[in-house]
Amino acid sequence: MDLTGQANNKPYGGLEQTITTTPGTTYTLTFALGSSTYYNNSGSGAAGLYASATGTVLLASSLFTLAPTSTNAWTTETLGFTADSTSTTIEFLGDSSFTSEYTGLDNVSVTAQSSTPPPGVPEPASVSLLLLGLGGLAAARRRDRRAAPGDATGCGRESRPARQDCCS
Repeated sequence: MDLTGQANNKPYGGLEQTITTTPGTTYTLTFALGSSTYYNNSGSGAAGLYASATGTVLLASSLFTLAPTSTNAWTTETLGFTADSTSTTIEFLGDSSFTSEYTGLDNVSVTAQSSTPPPGVPEPASVSLLLLGLGGLAAARRRDRRAAPGDATGCGRESRPARQDCCS
């Protein structure tokens, strides 16, 4: 997409899209920025593109530029943000302060990178592992109480005589 438009007149155009996001999840916005020596009056004007991500507030924004090195120059750019709501608006605007008559945008994607669990909430696997460990300790302690010192069979107790039916 050419954000400078058909007539190459300033102000340049842009586009936006609202996407579904998960609060607390980190995302990476990836896109290709293009410029061309063919479409610039001086042959050296840089393409300028402003990219942003907005949830309930502005989450991230940056100005990306690319000085053309050929008639079809492209570079991959990224912008990271952490969502603060269930929807995030991604916006691209051609920056009119640059002299380029061609600012290209292509291959836009948003990828979830990581999610931060709410603080103080243990993961289910951690709780299960803790309960299993405590159960094992309780079973070992119970076994040790039943066995008398020096008695490998575990039938006798130090304070009481052994039961007749246990150790014959």
